[in-house]
This record gives sequence, structure tokens and C-alpha cells, in this order.
Amino acid sequence: MPDERANAVRMAALLRRTAPDAIGDAYARGPEGRLPEDLAGGGTWEYPQVILPETITGDNETAQTDDWDRTDQGDSDGVTIKVQTRAVYNAAGDTILYGFHRALTFDSAGALVTISAETRYTIDEPAACP
Repeated sequence: MPDERANAVRMAALLRRTAPDAIGDAYARGPEGRLPEDLAGGGTWEYPQVILPETITGDNETAQTDDWDRTDQGDSDGVTIKVQTRAVYNAAGDTILYGFHRALTFDSAGALVTISAETRYTIDEPAACP
């Protein structure tokens, strides 16, 4: 069992122990009612599709239209999405508004297999008035 799959199984087991039964069990089991350990050997994520935007930063205000369907993955296997996890502004510090995101990768069976460390990026910084 690859290390990533073993970590996903441990995370799901922890969730089942710590979350309320109705929520944790449904979340851990997924849409087919199978636990991640039941999927051993069934899901792959060597070439996951990356849901746009590939970077969180930028000034494009248009919503992305790409999607992923576990039942029709084409040439990819699994999916990676980037999710903003928090924003921080320190008025006593450098007065820059920072955002943080993590990449979540799901295998071809739809099970969560990896969560990256946070990446910091600049959302906005003060500029001198003209």
C-alpha cells in the first residue's frame, strides 16, 4: 500500500473516531458506502487532473468552468484542487493581506489521498497614494 493511501486510511479512521457518527461515517464512507480501506488497489492518482486555476493568485474575475467527474475521467486518474484555507492581515506587521491555500488530491475512486502543506500568497498590499 503506498504511503499516501496509508495516510488517507489513517485520516479516515481518525475522522470516524472524532466526528459525530452520522456526519463522520457518511463522510468517511463516500457515495458508494465503502470505506477507504475497502478501496485498496482500486483508486489511482499518478496523473490527477488539476482543476483550474492552477494558481490561486491573479486578477481573473471570471469563474472557471472546468470540472471533474469520477465516472468519466478521460486520460487523468484522480483530481487535485486548491482551496484557500485562511487569510491573514497584521496591521502591526508588514500590512500585507496574505492568503493561504492547500492542494487536495483525490484518487480515481474519489477518496482523499493527500493534503499539501499550506502555501502563502499575497492577496493585496498597500500602495502609496498619488
